[in-house]
Amino acid sequence: WNCIDTLAKERAQIIILGGAPVSAALGRQRVVDLLRETTAKTGIPTDAPLEALIAAMKRLGLTKLAVGSRWADPVNNAIKRYLEAGGIDVVGITKRNQWASDSFAMTMEQGLEMALDVGREAAKTWPEAEAISVPGGAAMSLHVIPAIEEEYGKPVFTNMSAEVWNDLVRPGIIPPVQGWGRLLAGMK
Repeated sequence: WNCIDTLAKERAQIIILGGAPVSAALGRQRVVDLLRETTAKTGIPTDAPLEALIAAMKRLGLTKLAVGSRWADPVNNAIKRYLEAGGIDVVGITKRNQWASDSFAMTMEQGLEMALDVGREAAKTWPEAEAISVPGGAAMSLHVIPAIEEEYGKPVFTNMSAEVWNDLVRPGIIPPVQGWGRLLAGMK
């Protein structure tokens, strides 16, 4: 709560509980409760990447998701449980057995390459998926959106794109953003 109080004193306009693994570890009910409590306490809207992803999937009328993940099984399993609690059918998750310390040790080039690799693997391995998610800010994943959408013809989401859509585009704070995928462009 000290961090929340600091953000409120700094006049934050939105508070994001960052990190898909953080939300997954807490579980959906705890995250939803934290978001609600934070907004009630501060009056500031709150969000979390996996909540934004669930909202994006629902906005596009999609239920089947493949996740391009670099994480280890315990993190992947928690992400799957979280998303399924939100009504998303996770048809598959890639893995690279990476933990946070491994992520922080990657170079920028390694992160860029990893994000494309796992995103493409998810799209190719689970063709029944209606969308692809490549979470993980440390993997520098934003660039995968136009590449994988063009290659596989399915919406692609990252933590950042889901958050920007859910917290800025959807409420009309900024206009739709062209060139970074169907979701941010406001397309179905």
